Amino acid sequence: MSNYMDFFPSTYMRAADILEPTQLRIVKVEPETVGEDNRLVVTFAEDVKPLVLNKTNAKSIAKIAGTPDYKKWGDVVVELYTKDIEYRGETFNAIRIREPSKKAPSSIIQKVLDETIKK
Repeated sequence: MSNYMDFFPSTYMRAADILEPTQLRIVKVEPETVGEDNRLVVTFAEDVKPLVLNKTNAKSIAKIAGTPDYKKWGDVVVELYTKDIEYRGETFNAIRIREPSKKAPSSIIQKVLDETIKK
């Protein structure tokens, strides 16, 4: 599909970058100056752009991680997806975050390895 946003590159992830629900592992979350604002920015283990958090997505990660302490969100696996939202009378496609629908394969492999080593 041809997308006009392809002609406006961004350093950070945006909804047009998410083509389907995608599971990603958080490496770190750090404050960063984005434009004139100080925002939390998530870096992922996978080769994707960092994500600037809004309050909705920060709350979602805090719930999944079980803590509001963003410094403890490393190694948490999340699923990014897009959703149409209304803001000030206009509809936008936005990135949203939820708990992954399935366990990440790496955690299953690690569990099998742990059980094998115990034997």
